[in-house]
Amino acid sequence: MKTIKVCLILALVCVCFASACSQGNGGGSASESATSGSAAGVTAGGVSSETATAAGQSTAPTDSGQSAAPPAPGDIRVTLIGDSVVLGAVDAVKAAVPGVDIRARNDRKLAGPGLNMLKREAAGGELGQIVALALGTNFVTRGDIDRAMEVIGPNRQVVFVNAYRANAGYINEVNKTISEAAEAHSSNFTIADWHGYVVSHPGTKLASDGCHLTKSSAVDYAKVIKAGVDRAAAKVAAALIVCQVNVVHADASNLPAPNSAFGSGSSSSSVPADSVTVIGDSVTLGAEMFANMEGRIEKTKGVSWCNVDSRVSRRLEAGMELVKKLKKKGKLGSIVVYALTTNGSFSYKAAKKARKAAGKHRYVIFVTGYNKGHAYPNRSNASIKKLAANYKNVFVADWNKVIREKGGKNLSDNRCHLNATSGRWYTNTVIKAIKKVREAKKDAKKREMKRSSGLGLGDATA
Repeated sequence: MKTIKVCLILALVCVCFASACSQGNGGGSASESATSGSAAGVTAGGVSSETATAAGQSTAPTDSGQSAAPPAPGDIRVTLIGDSVVLGAVDAVKAAVPGVDIRARNDRKLAGPGLNMLKREAAGGELGQIVALALGTNFVTRGDIDRAMEVIGPNRQVVFVNAYRANAGYINEVNKTISEAAEAHSSNFTIADWHGYVVSHPGTKLASDGCHLTKSSAVDYAKVIKAGVDRAAAKVAAALIVCQVNVVHADASNLPAPNSAFGSGSSSSSVPADSVTVIGDSVTLGAEMFANMEGRIEKTKGVSWCNVDSRVSRRLEAGMELVKKLKKKGKLGSIVVYALTTNGSFSYKAAKKARKAAGKHRYVIFVTGYNKGHAYPNRSNASIKKLAANYKNVFVADWNKVIREKGGKNLSDNRCHLNATSGRWYTNTVIKAIKKVREAKKDAKKREMKRSSGLGLGDATA
């Protein structure tokens, strides 16, 4: 019943990722605008004139050569925070990095405004797995970068675009600072070497100030950012121990065929009472890979089959759409588990929609989220608990409580994903909730039988 699509040649693929660069295209500029794409998360605001920079660096991308695509654009969210140079390349970057969400503004520095934006985005769970920073034009210090890295956290990859400005000596200091930071934060820091690209391509057409971009150099700039994002994406893939992550266990074509009412949205009680569908993100993926989550749930007493569908960067909205599709196909379990708190917070209203998507005649379990050092899971967790308090068919698998009681130990370096030990804890938390659902269903059945029996006695004595 399982169809496991996990990459077993990760090391080889990641080497290919790390050694390759890719090209992008696009161009253009904007004034004080915010742009966002459909699949990835990067931010853009506005910019006009501002200081720019120049200096040498070692990790210049090549002109040609397509990198082996890291996880698809929709799989890894990218957030780009930049200054006026980025503002002049918004369209080009969006073309090169599909789905990127860009925030660029004139005269923005990493110190002050840039750091404040990072804090807001991090607190709201809006930062992507890859955070690109193009904030060297107006000077940056090592302390600025270290503070930014602390806010971004070790569970995200950072791409820092170094700076170029003709005949500007301070740029050398800026780029040296960026290089030193890259060495200090090597596990999650990648340089996009714009300075190196311009120096090695003397024909690059810049604006008259020797810093800002023309239409053609905007395309070149986007290409450099794309190369950096691809290298960072390879690190994301390695950290999650998958590449092109889209693990689907027991896809719809392989599941047992339920009766016609199952998944149709019908109010019929013929929805199977012993089937489980888990819709998860990269955390759930770790539970499946390290702790055989699907197999262990299937061994739970009374469970006939389980389907675990995990995908990197999946959010609740995407999970709801998948639930609707499975329900329409008649392949959705009678117990639906949403494990989707890693990639951003969601409201009580969104949680209600997720419950509705599963259908009122199914039981729904929400797994609470945990990410050490970040507050954004709190909103989702509060929404989950409120929903469970208001609806009898909603249950909580309180992973946040479990891992806190264990001191946040046995998690990966990003304080969020799982290893073999925490994978078992996580799986046990979900199984415990499934058992509670089954107990509740038994109690409900007993009450119904008692009620029916009482009605029958009443008729007999009438």
